Amino acid sequence: MTVLKAYTHDWFRGEGGSFNKALEGAKACKAVDLPFQFGMTIRRGTLDEIPDMLKLAVDFGATAAEFFDLVQVPRVKKEIPEEVLAPDERKEVMEWLAKAQKDCPIIIRVPGCPMYAILLQEKEVQPKYFPADLLKRIPYYGRGCAAGMPRGYLTILPNGDVIPCHASLQTKLGNIREKSITQIWNNSPILLKLRNRNLLEGGCSQCIYRDKCSGCRGRAYEETGDMLAMDPSCWFNVK
Repeated sequence: MTVLKAYTHDWFRGEGGSFNKALEGAKACKAVDLPFQFGMTIRRGTLDEIPDMLKLAVDFGATAAEFFDLVQVPRVKKEIPEEVLAPDERKEVMEWLAKAQKDCPIIIRVPGCPMYAILLQEKEVQPKYFPADLLKRIPYYGRGCAAGMPRGYLTILPNGDVIPCHASLQTKLGNIREKSITQIWNNSPILLKLRNRNLLEGGCSQCIYRDKCSGCRGRAYEETGDMLAMDPSCWFNVK
């Protein structure tokens, strides 16, 4: 049995009972053979529960366990900035997850932390229960931050605004009511900058992993105001 505390989830979501509702949703998907994954957040308040979070995803039959590395987007910055991990805390968690992937029967993904994919490659992680090639589907694996990148993604908001990332880097590229998504994708000055790794600054510009990591551009933007700045979450460049 899991020792997860429902309160941990409910507090973060801001709604009592949301943990149990999420589990009921997972059960409903499982009952009709609809594939689903567990989306969870890594923050200081969940560090001691991460092993049980992973176990819960496996026990419920999820196809993947996705641990989002909390970024200081405006609401986080305003309400819970203390929940964002320091580089040394992040390093410890990511090393644990990379080790856990060897024996885990489902894929572990970590949006918001390109360094996790670097660890998988450096450690030459070979999963026991599925082909290692499937790890290449993990965000950033071999290609770095995917925000606005070829083989990457964009986000279209309900009002038609287009931003580079689904979670952070919430800077407007255009609006699909004014320009086609193809025009925005091909011609946005912001995207053209993001796609040029030579423009990265600070430690990211000199890092040996620049092209296959590049840092989280959303985290750089949210914490420094500069999307090309060094990713402040990275332990590789901590001096």
